[in-house]
Amino acid sequence: MIDIDKVRSTLAQIGPMKHFRVRFKKVNGEDREMVCMMDFDSGKRGVSVPVMEIASGQWKAFRIDRVETLEVL
Repeated sequence: MIDIDKVRSTLAQIGPMKHFRVRFKKVNGEDREMVCMMDFDSGKRGVSVPVMEIASGQWKAFRIDRVETLEVL
């Protein structure tokens, strides 16, 4: 897992409306990877980050304490 402060700073650098790939461990233990983008308020919300998943067009979320990789596309 990536350190929470590193995840926060990377998300701040990515910023809103830019595509990125995140791989994280779901609460149930499954690995999940998605290409997504944040809206303008996404990075300002505690532990859970709401994002638009590009493939499905649906709003989803991931926990910053469960992130394994972050990649700007």
